[in-house]
Parts: sequence; structure tokens; C-alpha cells
Amino acid sequence: MPRHEAVNEERGFERLAGMEDDLPLSAHLDRSRVTEWAELSALAGSFATLDTGATLVVPPERADGTIGGFPYYRYSDGVSHAVRLLDRVGAVSPHADWRARAVPDHTKPGGLTPDEAVLAATGIVRGERFCDGTIAEAARTGLLEAVVVALAVWYRANDRDDEFP
Repeated sequence: MPRHEAVNEERGFERLAGMEDDLPLSAHLDRSRVTEWAELSALAGSFATLDTGATLVVPPERADGTIGGFPYYRYSDGVSHAVRLLDRVGAVSPHADWRARAVPDHTKPGGLTPDEAVLAATGIVRGERFCDGTIAEAARTGLLEAVVVALAVWYRANDRDDEFP
């Protein structure tokens, strides 16, 4: 066994090659998270009235004139809740190659497909780690709402009462 595979196996990491599959991105969503899906569906129905604001927090300079910290965004409770729910239902996926694909067009008739929603959710949430304000831009443009709505519609269409107690 090559050394990197042994180290990954020892540490419990999945091999990247094992993450490549032919399944659609939506196949990796966790439908067993019934409570989170119910909250996401409720959020989808109330997004128009949701506070989707973000505040750029700029730490004050220190007394000696040095930077007091890096600026960051503080998101509204509604946006923060939406982002947490996307992660909990599996929409932020290691299977979505968000850096290699363009952001799906959420303004097209019919909205996003479930796979596009997973790709966009992954790009929004993971993108925030590398570029502060990615979530703010997604909320401002309606992409975050389109993702939440598309996933809620998918879940309702695929909800089988007999599958989960």
C-alpha cells in the first residue's frame, strides 16, 4: 500500500478517488434529517420576509495604530440558519467540485435543479471560507433563496413516509 493511502487510512480520511462517483449530487443529500428538512421547507416558504442582511464588521485600530483584526461579515439570524441547515442536510458536499464549475443560473425559468442547488450551496458555504462576503452576495442576488427553495421542492417530491420512521 502506498504511504499516502496508509496515512489516510490510519487517520480515517476518505480517499479522494473514492469520492468520485457517477451518482448525481442530490443522491448524497441526507433525507433522514427530517427535522432539518422541515425547517428548510418552512424557510423556503418565508424567504421573502426573511432578513437577509449582512453587516461588515471592521475591528477598530488599536491604540498603537495597528490593525485590530480583519474585517468580517456578521450575517442575520435567518441567513445563518439557512447556511446551517444546508450543511446539516448534506447540501454542502465534498462531492461537488464547486471550484471547477460556474455558479448555476438561478434566474432561469424553473429555477435550479437539485444538483445545481447542491453545487451552488457548496460554492456559497465553502466560498465564504476563502472570500468573505460570498454568502452576503448569494443572499443579495437571490441565489441563496433559490438554493433553499430548490432543495425544499426536491425533498417534498422525494419524501417517502415509509422510508424513515
